Amino acid sequence: MTPPKAKKDASSTARYTAPVKKQHHGPSPKWVPITMFGAWGVGLLVIILNYMQVLPGTESGGNGWYLVAGLGSILAGIMVATQYR
Repeated sequence: MTPPKAKKDASSTARYTAPVKKQHHGPSPKWVPITMFGAWGVGLLVIILNYMQVLPGTESGGNGWYLVAGLGSILAGIMVATQYR
């Protein structure tokens, strides 16, 4: 014995698919890569100058805030890099 076939109902076979909005974003503004590389460069420079003990307050070992500022600047550059198209 074969199982009975289900009735084909228009509402059960049709699925709703939400329309896809295609947003075309153009290339990034010029300030995005400039800010990105600038933040990376400043962060790297602050860290290097901290280890060379050139910055004020680093002669006596410092307290690490220059490293925090350098790493924060690099992190800011990474965050800006996520906006680059």
